[in-house]
Amino acid sequence: MTVAQLEEVLSFLHDNGYNAHIDKTKIIIAFEIERRIFHLKCVFPIGFPYVFPQMYLLEEEYNEIAPLPHVNNDFSICTYDSNVCIPNFKNHLALTKEVIDKAIKIISEGVRGENEFDFIDEFNAYWRLEACEFIESIFTPTGKPKRLFCYYHEANKMNYVSDDRESLTNYLNNLGITVIYDKNFKKCLYLPLNSVMKPPFPETNLEILLYVKQNSLFYNEYKKFLQQNIGHPVIIVFSQNVSDSLNLQAWMHTLLGDSLISKHSKAKLPGFRNDKINPAVIFQGREGKEKIYRLSVQNMNLERLFTRGGEGWSSQIESASIIGCGSVGSLLAETLTVMGTRRLMLIDKEKLSDENIARHLCGYEYINKPKSDSIKSKLTRHNPNLVCNSFHTNIFDFMERNLSSVNKYDYIFVAVGSTPIEHLIIEHFLNGEILKPLVLIWVEPFMLGGHAIVLQKKQDVYQVLFDENYAFTKPIVKAPEKYLKREAGCQSTYIPYSGFEVRCFLNKVIEYLCNDIIAKGKRGNYLLSYIGRISSAAIYDACINDEWVVNHDNSLVIKRFD
Repeated sequence: MTVAQLEEVLSFLHDNGYNAHIDKTKIIIAFEIERRIFHLKCVFPIGFPYVFPQMYLLEEEYNEIAPLPHVNNDFSICTYDSNVCIPNFKNHLALTKEVIDKAIKIISEGVRGENEFDFIDEFNAYWRLEACEFIESIFTPTGKPKRLFCYYHEANKMNYVSDDRESLTNYLNNLGITVIYDKNFKKCLYLPLNSVMKPPFPETNLEILLYVKQNSLFYNEYKKFLQQNIGHPVIIVFSQNVSDSLNLQAWMHTLLGDSLISKHSKAKLPGFRNDKINPAVIFQGREGKEKIYRLSVQNMNLERLFTRGGEGWSSQIESASIIGCGSVGSLLAETLTVMGTRRLMLIDKEKLSDENIARHLCGYEYINKPKSDSIKSKLTRHNPNLVCNSFHTNIFDFMERNLSSVNKYDYIFVAVGSTPIEHLIIEHFLNGEILKPLVLIWVEPFMLGGHAIVLQKKQDVYQVLFDENYAFTKPIVKAPEKYLKREAGCQSTYIPYSGFEVRCFLNKVIEYLCNDIIAKGKRGNYLLSYIGRISSAAIYDACINDEWVVNHDNSLVIKRFD
């Protein structure tokens, strides 16, 4: 702000009875609470008045009354949530006064103890103020304690926590941590608490032990865990109900009973086995005054991510195998994971080439790399919780050697665009070698249409939907084969369509499959036909079959045929 603008604001404040003055580029406001004088710094950020002015307490004044709700460790005051509130940018003077009044109200209520419960909603912010390490957690918290696997990665300076080693290893591998050392595992316990901590937090071993005794139903489990780990540092990941969800944070005890056990001889405390030493006894001495270390937990489990970034995890397809990882298969994999699918198996023999980039999930950085491996890399980087197996192999060879492995997945999607492969897979389904439902997916030229055959019961689909030459009898585009295109060279034929339209098609199909067929327990066989932008067919000099012209663009037609 210019000097003239600052003076305008100052004059307005004086006219409204504020004790204020200019200090360089900010305004200082003095106010009284309980016969004590405090000072606010009003800072006008770039973007004011389209953003709120920022309010700060003076450091020396805050230290005398800390902690207070809504005051950060840089002494700034949380006045208005810019994600919810819109600043009054048409009246910058009134906006400034409103923010000052809100800041004074927050400090006044804090000093008088009137907004103490606001600490609960902002617990994470206060706990993290003095956190010395960080944890990424991928387990789902419950109401009961459990032992956890905790791995410390030195290069990342990060602890990773799960309730089983296999899922933790998968998560680490997806992060690029492929060499795992046993020495880097730490002792860790998950402990539910009954109530939410409020500042000032327990700071020592004895204080936290007494807090757990009073505020957890599982004090005995906590005590037993400490007893069993005398001589080791331990991490306690705790949960408490904040805003109707289990919120995670953690603390660490350093070497428990270290003063009672010789570091050289590991001699036991006289008269006791190490696992029988009561931590309450240990903490009555010097070690009880030792500080605990706060750890900041980032909850990365899938349920929490889908709740925070969506409507909650609710996918009807827990796992899926995808045979064919071209444009349709790759975007299908993305669609399933966005819907919440946890486990994928990807099978394809091809490598990504430059002509794939425009409509494939994977781009330039993956050229000349196997499509299946590239999709796995792309998706697990996006969400390391995903369990994904990829196979860069000939599909016929895979079916001969690993056919039974597809039965470990809820649904088997076939997106190969190859009649021989589709026919072979359907044969295995009819023979009872494939036990899970099949979904055959393909698209028509210019994405004017697309189809998904959902097979949940044994039926010769070729008798119903194909002619004697294996041509589909219900195409949306007349004579679709005449719109195939070629570049120079052999094996260069392709169908023209855009990746955007494929996403629209897949979203419709997967949504119906999950919400109408699976969720409602429908066990029949279905043909799902997606009508693309058929109103634009003339642009491509394409003709639409009479059966489909009555349908609207971007609609889905469902037919049961069993």
